Amino acid sequence: MCALDAAFGFGVYTSLMLGAKWKSRTIGRAAYFWWCILGYVIAFAIIWTINYGQTYGHLPIGGRLNATEEDLVGYSISAALVGVFVIRVVTGIFRLRDIGWTSWFVLITLLPFVNNIFDIVLMLTSGRLRFDTASIKASQSTSGPAIRIGICRFAGTATLKTLIKMAYHVQDFQIEGDPSWVATQSYDVVAIADRLTNERLHLMLQALLADRFKLEIHHQGDVVVIDRVERPS
Repeated sequence: MCALDAAFGFGVYTSLMLGAKWKSRTIGRAAYFWWCILGYVIAFAIIWTINYGQTYGHLPIGGRLNATEEDLVGYSISAALVGVFVIRVVTGIFRLRDIGWTSWFVLITLLPFVNNIFDIVLMLTSGRLRFDTASIKASQSTSGPAIRIGICRFAGTATLKTLIKMAYHVQDFQIEGDPSWVATQSYDVVAIADRLTNERLHLMLQALLADRFKLEIHHQGDVVVIDRVERPS
């Protein structure tokens, strides 16, 4: 029991550390599906092995085990369970980010039976429109915004305030709660997508600003109120 408790604690710690390290990582529905399949296959293999050993007194391959071998098998099973747990939690966090839900919902994956329904929900829910690749770096430019929008490419130099105006289709007086640097610090932005239209561009910019600037807003009528914003790391 102590070994399982330690393994579970290690799994929780590892999952949280990986989730924090890859704080902007997301995965789509297809990738999440295959990660779930991998987790289920490993879990079912472990359950079948344990049941076989309890029924017949030995593993499917080989004869009866001595005490040392039983301990080794127990540690191996614990390690495999930790691996499945980490896969479930980390991929769940990545998927929740992709659809714009809070990462705390990943705790549902720890509930028996309910987690299976939750997996189906995550597989069927479409993610937010995003750029395929994007780069945002602080710029030393002191000139005004210069944005070029092509069929597949969004590039130029602009302040975060300008990007917010483009993303949410508002004017300066319709933005409230922004720190001073939002309107003064310029950034060089290069973002690529398979196809850009006005509607898709707005949604992709919103997702990009949420990912890179941790931008959180709420609407008060026609006004965009900034609740949270951070400089990109």
